[in-house]
Amino acid sequence: MTGDVSHSFLCDGERVDCTESGITTYLSHLDFGVPVHIVDATSLKISGSVSVGWPNYEYSSCLIQQAEVCMLRKQIGVINGAETKDICVQTDLNGRYELPATIGTIVYPKVYHANHDFVYVDFSPSSDPVVNFDRTRRMEANGILITEEGSLSGLYRNHDFLDTNTTNLIVEVAGGPCNIPLGTSTVRVTLCGNPDGFKDFSFQ
Repeated sequence: MTGDVSHSFLCDGERVDCTESGITTYLSHLDFGVPVHIVDATSLKISGSVSVGWPNYEYSSCLIQQAEVCMLRKQIGVINGAETKDICVQTDLNGRYELPATIGTIVYPKVYHANHDFVYVDFSPSSDPVVNFDRTRRMEANGILITEEGSLSGLYRNHDFLDTNTTNLIVEVAGGPCNIPLGTSTVRVTLCGNPDGFKDFSFQ
């Protein structure tokens, strides 16, 4: 154990958990110089949420349940190199996910849900879509290095995603059989039926 993180180790080609038992190696006169491999298999948690975003990339109160979030592991030292999908989970009732990531690996979470596009907003979404998409591309290209220090300092929390898919809502406000416009109108739009999460849009 180092700090507040308990480590686990694998031996024998990463097939045997030798955290408690260790490993016994028998040497003969022909075995000198043969390395003994012990792999630190300790995993830390990356967590965040998946929600529907307003068109200006603000957070909404509409969290997405049962979205699939997968941990992709990158090849160390290779930017935009091959990736391996390690594990996938579904978001819970609060739209949150938690994924294990092994210390020393470079990974990033990716959301798969209804063929929608998601942007990675980390701690502070921007109202500029270019900023959000650039942040997403950088995260996927460079990945996140998993270290014990990063976990202890809280770097692996609040890795949030916003659903960026939009559609057109057509509203006509008029009166009488002649369909006469009524002047400036305000339409209140809520997401997921939550009365506390709304925006007002005015138009003529």
